[in-house]
Formats: sequence, C-alpha cells, structure tokens
Amino acid sequence: LFRSSYAASDKVKVELYYESQCPGCRQMITTSFKDAFEHDDLLDMAEVTLYPYGNAHQQKVGNEWYFSCQHGGAECEYNMIEVCGQYYIKDKYQQFDFIECIESNDKKSNYEEVLDDCANAVGTEKAPEIKSCWNGDNKRLGNYLMHLVAEETDNLSPSHTYVPWVVGQGVHSDTVQDEVGSNLWQYVCNNYRSEERRVGKEC
Repeated sequence: LFRSSYAASDKVKVELYYESQCPGCRQMITTSFKDAFEHDDLLDMAEVTLYPYGNAHQQKVGNEWYFSCQHGGAECEYNMIEVCGQYYIKDKYQQFDFIECIESNDKKSNYEEVLDDCANAVGTEKAPEIKSCWNGDNKRLGNYLMHLVAEETDNLSPSHTYVPWVVGQGVHSDTVQDEVGSNLWQYVCNNYRSEERRVGKEC
C-alpha cells in the first residue's frame, strides 16, 4: 500500500509551554518559531503545540476556574485570547500567526484592539467568536479551555521549572531547549524520520 512520506507517526512532536507576558517566551515565538512557520512544509514534518499558561495558577470556585498569572492580569487576558484563538482558528499556520501577532503586540492593555488588529492581520474572520470566548457571552468556553491548558501544564513530568519550557519528542532536556529555542526548523529537520529522510533527503 502507498505510504505517505508525511505519515503522522513520522512527525516530530514539539510542545511549547509559555506565558504571554514572558520576555523569553515572546522572543522564542517571534524568532525561532516564526522562522520555522515561514516554511510551508513545516507541519508536513512536525506537530507543534503551544500551551499559553506557564507559571499561572488555577483555583475552582463553584463551577468556574479562576486564574492568577505571574505577570499580572494582562497576562491572564492574553493567555485566554490566545487559547480562544487556537480553538477558533483551524488553519495551523494562521493560528500560529495570530499568536505571534499577539505576542508582538501584547505590551498594550487595549486587549480588544490588539485582538482585532491581529485577526485582521492574519486574515481570519473569527474575531467575534474569539472575543466571545475570551470575555463575552461564551466566556465559559474560554474558562474551560484555559483549564485544559492549565492541566496539561501542571501534569508535565518532569514539572516545568521555568518558561519557556520546550518538550521535543516527549522529552525535555537542556539540549532540546537550546536547539528548539535557537532554530525550531533545524531541530525538526534533524529529527524528522521519514523513509525519504533515511535515504538522505535534506530539508
């Protein structure tokens, strides 16, 4: 049977655990990750997942989760906007571009304006849905999605001790952290294991 060169089992899995107001996180997303996502075949070879929560904490009161963030309320707002953006923007490249745009502009506290500007910049029409999920009629969804990201972060093994925290192929190490942080594209190329790759195909 024909076997795709880009089988899911061959894909390099990279996970980034971060928080929206962290300078080091912002730098990694707007440099190494942005450069990698400019290659239109990145996601043929890799599965990249971003978790915007970092060193935040959650507490359940009644039926709602409350979050406190390392860098204050603005960080919690932007984390939620990014989580809702990932939920509603289905195209993975457009989804990343939205997060990267938020990261490039999230020093401002005019959240809705930043959300609108970034939605326009990446060409998505999902701004109304993202707003509703973040801080509108559908914010219970946003609250639940944020809780899921919190659980993923809190259940890391080993637990994260700083952010950004990179997991590559299920492993966190200083080597993985450094390689992905400096050049995600090269890390994916070096670790991609398809049949073509084994016979010498280079990125």
